[in-house]
Order: sequence, then structure tokens, then C-alpha cells
Amino acid sequence: MYIIFVTGMAGSGKSLFSKTLSESLDKNGWTTGILNTDAATINLPYEPVSDVRNFIDIHAIGEQYGLGSNGTMIFAADLLASFLPKIQEELDVLQLDYLIVDTPGQMELFAYRESGKYLIDNLQGDGKMSIFISDSFMMSTSLNFLSIKVLALSVMLRLGTYSIHILNKVDMDPERAVRVIEWDKSITSIESELGDQEHAISYMKLYRELRKNGLMKDLLPVSALTGEGLNSVTTLIADQFTSGEEIKQ
Repeated sequence: MYIIFVTGMAGSGKSLFSKTLSESLDKNGWTTGILNTDAATINLPYEPVSDVRNFIDIHAIGEQYGLGSNGTMIFAADLLASFLPKIQEELDVLQLDYLIVDTPGQMELFAYRESGKYLIDNLQGDGKMSIFISDSFMMSTSLNFLSIKVLALSVMLRLGTYSIHILNKVDMDPERAVRVIEWDKSITSIESELGDQEHAISYMKLYRELRKNGLMKDLLPVSALTGEGLNSVTTLIADQFTSGEEIKQ
């Protein structure tokens, strides 16, 4: 079983992307399932094969310990690690080719707390990778673009897996998405957009060094809603896990 951790900022479309990716892999002949690790989510666009909400009642936690909403979510995220053996048992029975792990809406609950790293290190699989999702609306200004690119790198380094960076929602404003992709491909284009703001120049120096050292991942334009760009994603996944030999087009 190969494991794909889907991360990204709140509102970037992680759950819908997880569903669309699962369907795309299914069409290529793989057996896939999705693990939901967000105890606070109410509605999901897919039916999870394992669901942390079956083990953690976020409302009961808040009442029992007198916690606010943020404290409750942190408590629930940390509690996830203790239920990993039960989750693993549920997954082992299924004999999946691919498991997609849909992580909490608030990215920091998974990316920067020890429970998230514990899950990555201890969930048993034949190979692991991560996907960071941002969208063209979040990255629509040059400063936002640079900030999110650096954030994505931070998360990828923290998780310690092979990673790819998705630009989601390209169908909602194609013109905006084209501009973001242009920035991603050309340092010159984003420098002209930034102008001579002092803090922006400092950003660009950092960004240049990170790109120069091969640390920045190119954006892959995708629509989780329409499925646009998913073939490129599944091909990269197959290349990572099976050297591309078993992908079915």
C-alpha cells in the first residue's frame, strides 16, 4: 500500500482533491481509499475507508476538558496518534494499492504538531509521499505567491517525504491561474510585479536562493472539481512509487 498525505491551507480544497485523486487512481486500475484525519469536519465529499471521527468525539472532548474550539482541535489532533493501531487494523484488511490521507483543515494541526509526524513515520506502507495544495485565489498577488511557496517548502521539509505542489481551482478563474503559473516559471515576471518594495526585494533574494538550490517545487495546475490536470498528478505518483511502469492510461 502506497500512502499519499494531502496537506495545504484551509480552504484550498484538500478533501475534494482527495476524492478526485482517488477516483482518478481508480480509473487507472488501482484500489484506493481515503483516511479522514480531521475530527472536526462535518461533511465530506467522499466515503472514507477509515475515519478518525469514529474514535474521537470532538464535542465530548471540549465539554470534558472545558476547552475552546482551538484547544479542542489541538487536543483531538494529538489524540490521533493513540488510535493509530486501530486505524492500521482497519486499513490492513482492505489491501489497498493506494491510501490517500486527508489531513485537517487547519494545516498546522498536522504539519507542525508531533502527532502528524508520528502518523507519517508509523503508518505502515510500501512508500509515502505528500501533496501540498494551494489555489490560484490565495496566490493571486505576488507577495502571497512568494509567501505560500516558502510555506509549502516549510511543510514539505517538516514532513520529510517526496512532495509535489498543486495549484488547485484553476477552472474558477483561468486567467488568474495562468498569471500564477507564469510567475512560477519566470523569476523576471514576478520581479516586475513586485516593484522596488524593500521587503519584497528581501523575499526575492530568499526565493532566488531556494530555487537555485532546487528546493522549490514547480506548481502543477489542477481542478479538483473538473479533474483537469489529474493525469499529470497520477503520472508523477506512479513515477515515484513504481517508476511509471504500471500506470494505466
